[in-house]
Amino acid sequence: MEKAFSTAIVVSAILALLLVGVQVSYVVNANPIPALLPSITISSNGSIQSSLNPLPITKNGNVYTLTGNISGYSLDIQCSNIILEGEGNTLQAAAEFNANSGITVEASGVTVKNLSINQYYVGIDVQGSSNMITGTIITAYDNGVNVEGQSNMITENQISECGGSGVELSGSYNIVKANTIDCNDGCCISVNSDSNTINGNLLISGTFDIEMYGNSNTVTGNTITGDSHGIIFLDPASLNTIDKNEIVNNYDGISLDKQLNTFYLNNLINNTYNVQLHLFSDSFAPYSVNIFDNGSVGNYWSDYTAKYPDASEIGSTGIYNTPYVIDGNITDNHPMTTPYNIGNTGAHAITPPAISLLSPLNQKYNESSVPLLFTVDESVNWTGYSLDGQQNITITGNTTITGLSSSLHSITVYANDTFGNVGASQTVNFTIALPPEMKSFPAVTVAAVLGVTAVVVIAGLLVYFKKRKAIDSKH
Repeated sequence: MEKAFSTAIVVSAILALLLVGVQVSYVVNANPIPALLPSITISSNGSIQSSLNPLPITKNGNVYTLTGNISGYSLDIQCSNIILEGEGNTLQAAAEFNANSGITVEASGVTVKNLSINQYYVGIDVQGSSNMITGTIITAYDNGVNVEGQSNMITENQISECGGSGVELSGSYNIVKANTIDCNDGCCISVNSDSNTINGNLLISGTFDIEMYGNSNTVTGNTITGDSHGIIFLDPASLNTIDKNEIVNNYDGISLDKQLNTFYLNNLINNTYNVQLHLFSDSFAPYSVNIFDNGSVGNYWSDYTAKYPDASEIGSTGIYNTPYVIDGNITDNHPMTTPYNIGNTGAHAITPPAISLLSPLNQKYNESSVPLLFTVDESVNWTGYSLDGQQNITITGNTTITGLSSSLHSITVYANDTFGNVGASQTVNFTIALPPEMKSFPAVTVAAVLGVTAVVVIAGLLVYFKKRKAIDSKH
């Protein structure tokens, strides 16, 4: 009896282990551990390090151009002030959902453009500052673009199929502008930092279009649409300005927490709930700190006439005479009678062109000529530069400044877009330190010296021969 019982226990244990093994095997197979890919590295000195042969990248000055698709490698950029020109080629992970970022930008002043990046865990990881990502098409398992540095420009990209965020901002003073971001299962833009600008994007998401944690950010001129939440504010998000946006066909147009944020000139149209109040951080906190007008104009609400059928316009101001009550403590005191014309105030109409000055740098040069290299994030009608605060000089693109004197100089690049907005780059100070020049003597002086020398030599020879003759005559 005991032997049979022991046998039953052993058999049961074996079956249990087999079952666990099957389950573990299923989990491992269903969620494979992603592998790191080999890297192509553009080193800080500009050289390219890679085991890939042949390497479909050419280098011409500070421009690195892809001449073909790359599969099974990631790209690490450590060199500042360069341009990676994709020429429409693709950077493709060898296996879906590997652990790499497609491109890691560790440097500053880098432009990455015209490139497709597919099936990496993160499409592009921007760790440096003053970089530009433009004209890329990105799909990623987690985030399309991570932005950890400051003053970067993410513009005119197409980002989709991201399980995390299309763009995730953890650095400040960045601009996310004129992108199309479609993340069905994730968030289009997650803002975890301060003082960024989200401008003129088309955002389509099944979860959150914009997830706001940061402070003092500006969200303007965007089209925000999808099946779930348009903009959600989470603690500690405060002092953000949300204006001139089209917030349409969402479940929640805006989801609020307790912090102070300002909303005006937005069109809230056909949302199930234009504004939802969610006190995630403190269920007893007041909502009244949120402001839904700027003191003279508020927002357009598509359900206004259904809520206030007897309201009328104040004169010809475009403002209704009855406030729009969102909650007992939140009111739009100046609701608009017609939608704001977002189309004329979108990405390029309300924002001046952004200019990144790549050269010269804040350093010393030993030549009288330096290259002037810069990028502009949109089409412009005019570009020019001012050297040492003098009158602007018109240029048509990158050029070389010649005839510089040995001294400290400053330069700023300007551009005027098709809407008349004038943008300016940062002002860069640099030093020209020419080596000491060879001093040349006037021709007359040289001739005179040569003449005197000749006379001295001849006179010396005459004295020598005269003494020699005297000695010979004695013998």
